[in-house]
Amino acid sequence: MKIYSYLIAVLFLLNSLSGYSQIKTPAPSPTATLSQEVGLVDFEVNYSRPGMKDRVIFGDLVPYGEVWRTGANRSTKIKFNDSVNIGGTDVRRVNTPFIQSQERRNGR
Repeated sequence: MKIYSYLIAVLFLLNSLSGYSQIKTPAPSPTATLSQEVGLVDFEVNYSRPGMKDRVIFGDLVPYGEVWRTGANRSTKIKFNDSVNIGGTDVRRVNTPFIQSQERRNGR
């Protein structure tokens, strides 16, 4: 009976150690963070880069002229420490998702 107790204890020990042997593989859509100071404004961009996987993104997966969220797993977030003006548009000091629209240009 004692041998069964030892055998069960060893099996539980081996089972608990198997969780530590997991290999960490790269994400299919890796994330990155960029922080930069421009003039008096600090900004940070959190981005998840999509993998194309032999797909045509603009004009096929995302039709031209449609608004879509930039990023793969989550929308790209852009954060400023002060209000800024980008292309004539005032952007408040918030952590906001970044969306865009891609237009067809020069036959592409």
